[in-house]
Amino acid sequence: MASLKASRVATIYDERSSKYDDSFHPRQAEDFIKWAELKPGQNVLDFCCGTGLVTILAKQAVGSKGRVVGVDVSKQMLEEARRKAADAKLEISFITGDVTEIDRQALALEDDQGFDLITCASGLTLLGDPLKVLRHWATFLSPAGKLIVDYPTRTSMVIGNLLERTLLETASPSVVVFGRHGIDSVASFEQAIRNAGLAPIRVFETDSYGTIQTDAKDARAQFDKWIKYTDHGEITDPELRERSVGRFQELMDQAANSAGVVEDDVRFNVAIAGKRP
Repeated sequence: MASLKASRVATIYDERSSKYDDSFHPRQAEDFIKWAELKPGQNVLDFCCGTGLVTILAKQAVGSKGRVVGVDVSKQMLEEARRKAADAKLEISFITGDVTEIDRQALALEDDQGFDLITCASGLTLLGDPLKVLRHWATFLSPAGKLIVDYPTRTSMVIGNLLERTLLETASPSVVVFGRHGIDSVASFEQAIRNAGLAPIRVFETDSYGTIQTDAKDARAQFDKWIKYTDHGEITDPELRERSVGRFQELMDQAANSAGVVEDDVRFNVAIAGKRP
């Protein structure tokens, strides 16, 4: 059974499923496959696979002799993925499940088996403790397998981070789902990879995937949108909620440029890692 947080994320992404591909994510998926350097016959596990952007490209790269599995908690996202895979006549196993709790049995993985590549694009920030998650995923790697994951840079997910700061100041030490957990640079991401028991191969910052602009005047609407991504999902106390919205408005105004716009430069820190010898 999925955790409360996973269930909330599933609901949010169910709503986004039909328009998810109308974004930077297809370009990001192409980059993941480029970095992976896959070979025919290799086996790939794609966590937080969503609409199958990375999963489908991976299957095309490894061919009929390679096994590809995608896992996501959102049923609607997986419906999109299955439809696209069927249209492309690709045999991919898509599994509905919580990627933080999935086991070898669910992945149809024998004790002596592992994946040559495990990926997670734009998903690790949704999953709570990243070190715990990475340690769990590493158990599914083959001895020579690679893991490719990403984390937003300081310039990315600005609205979510302003909301996190708001809640820490006004509501409680509740952690926003998009919390960075101290990972906000190449150096801190590399250290996190090491702390998770993995061996970094390459850690780097991507080029920009574009800029998202948000009018600071829309602070209340943005608060209503992003509060759903927090651990609690909502602030039920009316007075506390209004105080939080007011503080969020102040932070949005401070972050805005001279035109009153908050800019989100979409970039990621990427880690390619393997098992320690």
